[in-house]
Amino acid sequence: MGIETLTGANYSAWKDSLMLTLGITEFDYALREPAPPTLTDKSTSEAKLLYEKWEKANRMALMFIKNSISPIIRGAIPDLVNAKAYLTAVEEQFKGTSNAHASTLIMKLVSTKYDGIRGIREHIMMMNDMARKLKGLDMEISDGFLVHFIMTSLPASYEAHASTLIMKLVSTKYDGIRGIREHIMMMNDMARKLKGLDMEISNGFLVHFIMTSLPASYEAFKINYNTQKEKLLMNELIAMCVQEEERQKLEKPDVAYLMATGSKKRKNNTHREASKVPKSNAGASSSSNNSNGKPYCKFCRKVGHKQKDCPDFKEWLAKRGNHLNMIIESFNLNVPTNTWWFDSGSMVHVTNSTQGFLTIRRLERNQRTLKLGEGKELSVAAVGTLELIMKTGLCIKLYDTLYIPEISRNLVSGPKLDMDGFYVSHGNGRLTISSNSQVFGTGLLDGGLYKLELDDGFSRSLLSYNINENSTKTKRKRDLETSSMLWHQRLCHISRDRLSRLVKDEVLPSLDFTDFGTCVKCLKGKMTTTTKKCATRSSNLLEIIHTDISGPYTIAGITGQTSFITFIDYYSRYMYLYLIKDKSESLTTFKDYKTEVENQLDLKIKIVRSDRGDEYYGRHTDVGQAPGPFYEFCKGQGIVNQYTMPGTPQQNGVAERRNRTLMNMVRSMLANSDLPSFHWTEALKTTVHILNRVPSKFVPKTPYELWTGRKPSLRYMKVWGCLAEAKLYNPFLKKLDMKTITCFFIGYPDHSKGYRFYCPTHVTRIVETKHAHFLEDSKVSGSSDERPRAPQLANIIPIVLKPYLHYHSNGI
Repeated sequence: MGIETLTGANYSAWKDSLMLTLGITEFDYALREPAPPTLTDKSTSEAKLLYEKWEKANRMALMFIKNSISPIIRGAIPDLVNAKAYLTAVEEQFKGTSNAHASTLIMKLVSTKYDGIRGIREHIMMMNDMARKLKGLDMEISDGFLVHFIMTSLPASYEAHASTLIMKLVSTKYDGIRGIREHIMMMNDMARKLKGLDMEISNGFLVHFIMTSLPASYEAFKINYNTQKEKLLMNELIAMCVQEEERQKLEKPDVAYLMATGSKKRKNNTHREASKVPKSNAGASSSSNNSNGKPYCKFCRKVGHKQKDCPDFKEWLAKRGNHLNMIIESFNLNVPTNTWWFDSGSMVHVTNSTQGFLTIRRLERNQRTLKLGEGKELSVAAVGTLELIMKTGLCIKLYDTLYIPEISRNLVSGPKLDMDGFYVSHGNGRLTISSNSQVFGTGLLDGGLYKLELDDGFSRSLLSYNINENSTKTKRKRDLETSSMLWHQRLCHISRDRLSRLVKDEVLPSLDFTDFGTCVKCLKGKMTTTTKKCATRSSNLLEIIHTDISGPYTIAGITGQTSFITFIDYYSRYMYLYLIKDKSESLTTFKDYKTEVENQLDLKIKIVRSDRGDEYYGRHTDVGQAPGPFYEFCKGQGIVNQYTMPGTPQQNGVAERRNRTLMNMVRSMLANSDLPSFHWTEALKTTVHILNRVPSKFVPKTPYELWTGRKPSLRYMKVWGCLAEAKLYNPFLKKLDMKTITCFFIGYPDHSKGYRFYCPTHVTRIVETKHAHFLEDSKVSGSSDERPRAPQLANIIPIVLKPYLHYHSNGI
């Protein structure tokens, strides 16, 4: 179970999460019991067992506590060896926060009003949770006061809520779409709500309402129930109704009536006979046993077995399949995909898009199908709850909505709305949907059906989503690699101009730029002002090296570094990056950089251009800035140091702009992924790898080509942060073990051909392998296809494969 990380303001939530986790693991023993005496030679075996239990619980509890505190806060806590004392020290740091939190809770409890967006149950539970939190802060509120606050928070219109519930309870009828169990539980929930409004209904009345709501097919069941002398409990009634429902399902298929036609004529009996069960003889006994006591099959009319065990019946079930018969009139109309239509004859809500779903449950292939009037069957891809934003600004939730990609219209079922408590009226070409005297939505008559008036922004989002879903997705199936937006994300959100140059230089294949719209993630990470013009360029590699340090950042990287230093060749713009913990490491990293590049290129560094920071020039004294180790080393190697004037960072614009570009791309990549922020260093190393291989407007070729003399290959690039199924080398893999693990793609190794992955549920968090399947479609198109569930990332402190400090990405 993950523990919420303590960042300061969330102290109360952190402590609740911590105590719950320690309680489940029984490591809270060290917090509940005092430390036992130290063991001696005379200690008994019982004392030794108690000491070992307490010592293990104390050690594990301390690790849990420290692991769930952010590094900044952890540094301010005394390093104690007793878990209880350490937790007390943490509490001392947040006493003021607790008092402020209590004041905030009291004000919120007094002033909270029911807004109607949440359900009334969630609203009351939220206020009850506030009272519980206040009790934990030694500010207990009595039940009477809490009820008073809750009732005060309800609007005036809530007085009519009880009468609405009563009318709904009396008039509700079982429609057969939900299961009988869900139907009874729904009515039971209405009675529970009335009880909460001091209008308790006896169990006998509730059973009467439930039995009245059942259709005519349950008539025999009602008679059987009424003849019983003893009254059943609610659970027993549900069990009997479910048993009756299963019996009826064996005798006839599920039928759903859906009218989705543009004309007024409806066909009521098309293709109804195809799914009927063969009828038994009229004289066959209604009992499953004959007069001799032997089981009798109603299907084949033979003695010796029941219908559920009949082989002929099982064969018929297999041929019938699990589909819903539909009465539907086909039409060839050009219906806009962003429109919704009201149909009073439809028994289910139907949509051809996944846009607007709040919850959705995917169905297995052919798990449920819909049969059209002309005999064609359509697969129901999913079912869920969908939300429509109406022109009035209010929302209508459509429960149990079927997602059928092949259907032509999006339909709202009139009977379903009625069962959900809405009142629908129409006349003079206009339709109104209301509830509790409040108008939720309207519609206009168009071609025989009422077209609902949706919110303009919501309607536009439906149109753009369906264009992307229907056209771009289809095109990607034909040729995924030609999507410019896919390559834009694979290459860490580089600009469209750079992509065009890569296509022109034949580094990338010909791309389709029709799907390259405004990238919101780029706006979030890159929005800036105008840039400075470039100065005169050098004429050869290593003539001028620009360097700069960026950091420290508040969030440490995966290996603990909080800063980074870059070295950029002015001629080619090829860049090296080193992760550092302190600015004093600048000289050490420069020595490593100088040794590598001079050996690889057989050239000498001539000029190093940087700012006047202490790490590059030296410390300030009363007579000026004294040269430091970095300056003295360059002087001894014959390298000329060029420093910016104070307050003029633009004189080192190459390094300054490059660092800004790096962090802009990192923010865009983090915004486009589901990874925690401490992976910013992995994103940073990936951006270096990319920028060295894509064009820059200041050089005629890619930095990689100018540096190595070879054109780079980009065909192995993947979208950073996407889910992947990676196959790791494991000589101990058993035959039934899974061959892959679900993980996140986080970059490219420096000195190997393959990929780096973050596996939060694996023993080794950071792994490298070449064998992986990348699920990057959803990052590009917003595809709602079912994907492997992402591992939980909360509070998983990464364990690194090895230190990974230097990165210029010359591998692959």
